[in-house]
Amino acid sequence: MVQDPYNLPKKHYMDANRQISIRSTDWRQLLSYALSACSTFNAVNWSTALSKLGRMQRSSVDSMKTDSRYYQLISYLCKAMTMDVGNNLEVFATTPQAIANIVHSLAKLHCPVRDCKPILAAVNQQATWLVESGNTLDIANLAWAFATLGFHADHMFDEIEKHAAFLVTSGEAQHIANVSWAAATLGHACPLLFLEMNEEKCADFIVKEGTPQAIANTAWAAATLGHSCSQLFKALDDKCSQFLVETGKPQEIANTAWAAATLGENATGLFRAIEASPECVVESHYTVDVSHTAWACGKLQYDCPTLMKAVDNQSERVILEGSTQAISNVAMCEWRERRSDEYDE
Repeated sequence: MVQDPYNLPKKHYMDANRQISIRSTDWRQLLSYALSACSTFNAVNWSTALSKLGRMQRSSVDSMKTDSRYYQLISYLCKAMTMDVGNNLEVFATTPQAIANIVHSLAKLHCPVRDCKPILAAVNQQATWLVESGNTLDIANLAWAFATLGFHADHMFDEIEKHAAFLVTSGEAQHIANVSWAAATLGHACPLLFLEMNEEKCADFIVKEGTPQAIANTAWAAATLGHSCSQLFKALDDKCSQFLVETGKPQEIANTAWAAATLGENATGLFRAIEASPECVVESHYTVDVSHTAWACGKLQYDCPTLMKAVDNQSERVILEGSTQAISNVAMCEWRERRSDEYDE
């Protein structure tokens, strides 16, 4: 049940949602309607309006953010979620879902923190209620949004850490991956969360049920924070390396390889799959994917001559387009490969 601070008939809010949906393909019409009607929006109306705006094409969002009405709407939303309810989000919405959807939409819109800081601060302040009462999707959406917006949200991640077992045992693979990625992005260590994730049952679940993105983000997060994810790499090597390389994006493959090398994990199956199809990485538009994979191969001292030949063919592009770190990574890997060839002779 949604809280009603205005004591209006249920039909009023249903009609508002209908009007929002009618205008959902034209940001100008939707923005105009939302501004005219938001003084009596409930939490679901706000959530629906922001979600529709957040799903607009990137070009539409960019255009919308040049319109002063967009910032007026965000200002009214800040007031509705803070001052109008005495900074008590349980008055604004009786369940966390609408709040999580609103914050998630603000992140999709790349709303500057300065414009939505009162909302983010209120959500962080009431993290105990949100985490204890929310489902794993709500928690994942909030964590992802805070990280995307760059808002540290200490209290929120403290609560997530306290409820790590619930998230890991009840959440979908994507929920777990999004929370771990958010923690690493913001620099929250969350040791209990990553300990729970490194249990064999959870690692197998992430590899079996997760997308290549979920697997890569989980591995990247653990490596970034320096947590072991040995069970994840064991499950990946046993069951899923070929799947990751064949269906994953170059960045996902490269990040997983980088994580394995950073943590010193056994990833024989992963590099065997990369060696069989080196184009999966080296043809990436981003030279950092090439350099991360090359560095990881060299760091773990895997023999991948086909991969190294493909990387060597990309050397000129790495030099012209890559960062100094990317150039250094590829140069180090090629040096190791040549040293290895010399010893073999």
